[in-house]
Amino acid sequence: MCSRCDDIDNRISHYRRLSEHIDDLKMQEAAAALIASLEAEKLTLHPEEE
Repeated sequence: MCSRCDDIDNRISHYRRLSEHIDDLKMQEAAAALIASLEAEKLTLHPEEE
């Protein structure tokens, strides 16, 4: 993977760890939205080959 993907993976891991320790539903939803956005960005960088 490229360094950009490594950065995205680190950010995804960070948001997942945060969401595990947050009790606020809105914050959990926001973290989930950020994770989805980052995963979509990663797919645009390296689309999966069939």
